[in-house]
Amino acid sequence: MLLGPNGAGKTTLIRALVGVLKPTAGRVLWGQVDIWAQSSQRRDFHATLGWVPQNPGLPPGMRVSELLRYTAWLKRVPDDVVPSAIDRALELSNLKRLARRRVGTLSGGEARRLVLASAVVNRPEILVLDEPTAGLDPEQRDNFLSVVRTIGADTTVIMATHLYEDVLAVADVAMAIEDGRVIGQDALADLTGTSDRSAMTITGLRAGLGRLRDAARGNP
Repeated sequence: MLLGPNGAGKTTLIRALVGVLKPTAGRVLWGQVDIWAQSSQRRDFHATLGWVPQNPGLPPGMRVSELLRYTAWLKRVPDDVVPSAIDRALELSNLKRLARRRVGTLSGGEARRLVLASAVVNRPEILVLDEPTAGLDPEQRDNFLSVVRTIGADTTVIMATHLYEDVLAVADVAMAIEDGRVIGQDALADLTGTSDRSAMTITGLRAGLGRLRDAARGNP
């Protein structure tokens, strides 16, 4: 989990990680491969990746299943696997009953889950989410995070947010970012002082993040 206030640099880091924004320094490694060394390597990397950007655009006239089929083609999902891949993505995102619906008729929460379904239709090795619950009401956010928890059971998930509630709901490890730099990271259990997720509190998380800041600044 990448945690930081608006303007901290989370989206910039995410865009570099997914191969959209070329870093001005350093490298983005996929295994031992620098994804920016060759465009073919970046395309291969994208085929293994799932990405939910902060402001995704959706074609309103397409049906839900049609969009997933198109995404599967983009992600190089083998033709014989596409039907089962679409069914799995619809099941994970709780959208099976809406498979024939036009994208433009979906609610905000349904559209956000469709973007998530598109991101996992290729069974990605890594799923990257950039402020995915922004603009959702509490019920929509709870539903979305429940889907993320299900996907996270067998997929590495990197999620950027400024909402403490999202961190407490899904994170195992939190990395704090401020002013474009990482100030520290730790297991959520250590930051909050408990391994019982139901007992974790925003107050405990804030205290843990304060300790990370103090350590980064050299304060005892």
